[in-house]
Amino acid sequence: MSGDRATPGRAGRRPVPGLPLLAAALLLLAGGTGTILERARQASGIGFSRARVPLGGFEPLAVNLLWARGDVALSEGRLSDAVAAITLVTELQPRVTAAWGFLSYILAWARSESSGDPEEQWRWVREGIRILSRGLALNPGNPELLWTMGRIYRYRLSWDPALRDLAERKLGRAPEELAVEWFRRLHRRAPSDVSRQEMAEAARRLGLLRERRGDRSGAVRSLEESLRFFRALAREPDAELARRRATEIQALLERLRGR
Repeated sequence: MSGDRATPGRAGRRPVPGLPLLAAALLLLAGGTGTILERARQASGIGFSRARVPLGGFEPLAVNLLWARGDVALSEGRLSDAVAAITLVTELQPRVTAAWGFLSYILAWARSESSGDPEEQWRWVREGIRILSRGLALNPGNPELLWTMGRIYRYRLSWDPALRDLAERKLGRAPEELAVEWFRRLHRRAPSDVSRQEMAEAARRLGLLRERRGDRSGAVRSLEESLRFFRALAREPDAELARRRATEIQALLERLRGR
């Protein structure tokens, strides 16, 4: 899924305090560091808000430079610099939803996975979730951001046992359950084979979790939901996996129902 890269109109925008400092920081992109940019952003007093910093005709260039700098910094393992650059992109063009997804990826995946401590991993994942929540507040119901949020709960927080158990204690709910909720929102907003696949697998994993925990009625509900999506996917060409999953889930449901 692609983000909405449209730039909001600039009519009626007025300069904000700290603009010269931010502009100077942008000029440092050619040879400065992301750390300098981050200090400049903080010193300027520009926090997250619905108002963008107006840079006139230089804004697309600034955004492209920042994006390129963040991409290079990530590839070189300079995660703090990558965060600094892409954070400024979200400030300049908050409707560029791909920037919110990129920033959350740096935090919830790359930065989090660089630590072997589950507590520290969780703190970075939580920051990635917070960033996505900000993006969704400015871009309500955006499919790309809904999909990204669901995948954090389904993949980042559900696969590693230590991080998964810690996340459940912190959240008060199983990550698998939250993944289903986010993918359900995605499917309601933008039905597609992608959303069906995510819903089918997320609901299946939640059903299996509930079965292991002895919640038979909850397991049946989740597996029935998963089965509906797998059956829809099974009607597509080259859908052998979906058909196999549907058969497996049907057999499991029959066992849970005592047939």
